[in-house]
Amino acid sequence: MEELALGLLTIRRDLEQLAPRIPRDVQGDPLSARLLGEQIGESSEVEFVHDGRRILPGQRIVSSLERVRYRVENGDLLRFSVAVADPASNTDWQKRVLIRDIKRFIVNFYDGDRWSPFWPPSTQISAPQPAGVQIIVDTEIWPDIRMNVLLPEINQ
Repeated sequence: MEELALGLLTIRRDLEQLAPRIPRDVQGDPLSARLLGEQIGESSEVEFVHDGRRILPGQRIVSSLERVRYRVENGDLLRFSVAVADPASNTDWQKRVLIRDIKRFIVNFYDGDRWSPFWPPSTQISAPQPAGVQIIVDTEIWPDIRMNVLLPEINQ
């Protein structure tokens, strides 16, 4: 239960610190939104840049921005992170297991009117971010765990 609670807390903290910045792909072109997400079957993948990366005393001056990605691999919910907002193709991502024995990981995005299993929605290609996110997790022991996260308001 502790692993589940800490994993969901990590996701919540990352989402609540969503950066007011459109990330770029490996070629340097801006992506279509601040937050990118899609659902394939019983699993979602979501990627975004957030602010608030911890910088320890004595470290060289670096950005507080961090790019994170969440997805399920082999039954584990993984958090991938890189200490830059716009990683190149040869950038090494750190990988951490958040929650084991995941049966379902669904991310839904709320645009103010309706929920969508992907972001940006096909009807709003230029929508930079949703108003909120819903995470649904089924584990081996606990089914249908739901967490709603209200995203910070960012001037468009």
